[in-house]
Amino acid sequence: MGHAVSSELDKKKAEKQKERDRWNRAIVTVIRAARDDADVTQQELADRLGFTHRQVVNMEHGRRAIHASDLIMIARALNADPETLLRRILRW
Repeated sequence: MGHAVSSELDKKKAEKQKERDRWNRAIVTVIRAARDDADVTQQELADRLGFTHRQVVNMEHGRRAIHASDLIMIARALNADPETLLRRILRW
């Protein structure tokens, strides 16, 4: 019985990780599109956010977590509405 419970927990963990990965891809895709739409380079976005260029690259490649506060700051740096970006993420 213990093995079956452990296996079920592992399966649920894997499912949650897949969902988390999907949302992270959506966030990265929407942010990159918003930056492109605003005709802003990665370096320009980094400068506006007080990030390094490497931090923006890592963020856009999914190697850096993007917190809700980051999403709001990124939207503002791109003169975009944070709510609109969130809606795009949720529709992705």
